[in-house]
Amino acid sequence: MTFDMAVGVPLQDRLAARLATEHPAHARTGIGMHDRIGIRNDRLFRVPISGMAPAGPAVAPGAGLLPIAFGGTAGTLPPELARLPQRAALGLIAPALIGVIALHAAAALHHHFLPKDGLLRRMRFGGRSGQPKAVKSR
Repeated sequence: MTFDMAVGVPLQDRLAARLATEHPAHARTGIGMHDRIGIRNDRLFRVPISGMAPAGPAVAPGAGLLPIAFGGTAGTLPPELARLPQRAALGLIAPALIGVIALHAAAALHHHFLPKDGLLRRMRFGGRSGQPKAVKSR
């Protein structure tokens, strides 16, 4: 639960900063399908992350976890934890998040090793190195 809060607060700050500042245009690879998948995956990434952070703390009050997490008691988890609706939400969100992360990692590795279009350079800290090189359509 503490981890959820530690992730949730910076996530909200990051979302506020993203909405309030300009950001570079989505990268164009020269392959229309790749461009569309990249834009959708970028947007899709935020959905499970935004759902996961509040779902953990939402489980705590209904399951009586607050005294265990913050009271220092060494109590055990209640047996009805799996039946809580908030817990079910975590069970749906977690696999979705894993899937989106896997898709994101696979796409990054694809761009790094196959078209070698420099897309990963856009993710470096500091200045942007511009658009990736366009790849010739097949």
